[in-house]
Amino acid sequence: MKRRALVFDDQPAIRHLLRAFLEGRGYEVLAYEDPSDCPLNGIVSCPCPGGVLCADVIVTDVQMLRVNGMDFINRLILQKNCKLTRIAVLSGSWTEQDLKRAEQMGCKVFEKPFGLVELVEWLREVERDILPDRCLLDLVALPVSEQVELPLKSPGR
Repeated sequence: MKRRALVFDDQPAIRHLLRAFLEGRGYEVLAYEDPSDCPLNGIVSCPCPGGVLCADVIVTDVQMLRVNGMDFINRLILQKNCKLTRIAVLSGSWTEQDLKRAEQMGCKVFEKPFGLVELVEWLREVERDILPDRCLLDLVALPVSEQVELPLKSPGR
């Protein structure tokens, strides 16, 4: 089974670079301009039954147009009880608050511009923990009735 990555970045060049890079490593990549475009946006609670994950890794920008990447990750992990722990967050302008939140949630932090060597090192580390016989959730099949919108970013973010 292919590994699956969810990628969120509002900069098309970075989103396409990450997609091509991860696909080259054998990943199925679902790439979005913003978390609000992803089927996971609207979930009320983690839709993954025991032993099933929505993805193997998530790579997200922090500062996007509609949703802050840290807010999205916070909702997935803390409010929706998501079991995914292999998360990388990227930013060219880290705030102290976002860095602290990333550390508390166990995310790998990358400073933009980042080197692909850094990303390879992180992927090699986390790929050791990805079981080849794991089950992945069919994101396309998520019921629309379970979806609710993430709020837009608050002013000043």
